[in-house]
Amino acid sequence: MKFLVVALGNPGDKYQNTRHNAGWRAIDAFRENHHYPEWQKFKHGFLGLKRVNGLWCKKDNIILFKPLTFMNLSGSAILKIKNYLKIDTENIIILLDDINFEIGLVKAREKGSAGGHNGMKSIIACLKTQEIKRIKIGVGKFKNHQDLAGYVLSKLNQDELDNEEKCHEIIFDKIKSFTRK
Repeated sequence: MKFLVVALGNPGDKYQNTRHNAGWRAIDAFRENHHYPEWQKFKHGFLGLKRVNGLWCKKDNIILFKPLTFMNLSGSAILKIKNYLKIDTENIIILLDDINFEIGLVKAREKGSAGGHNGMKSIIACLKTQEIKRIKIGVGKFKNHQDLAGYVLSKLNQDELDNEEKCHEIIFDKIKSFTRK
């Protein structure tokens, strides 16, 4: 059985340390920590696996994916790579930012609504189900209801990035728990 771990984020250097790219930072840490090779550009994003003699090799049956679409269009890229790799929807795990809890908190869910997250809305619409595993990464509670886009696209300071990094082991454990079932 193979699993697809997908990190939501926005491509481009200007988004690198934003709250919205918490998923990308987590999957980059997972790739490095678990000794995956460098990212391979592939169709609609970057894959975390390698090609040997023309065959794709996956580590621990977990394929990593960072869509190159912007956050709000993630669903189309995920649907295409899911179909290409022939991965069942129940074996997809999404890493995403969450503005409902503080930096350093991580919550996993087996299913549910998008909760206002436009990236998850896109995924749910394209995969036609809410039964999608997800690991939500706290990026600080959003308090100003006037500028949500400005908040999720704001950059974290170094202390916030360090605090977020401390939760990566928790994220790794949650990925492993989903892939052991």
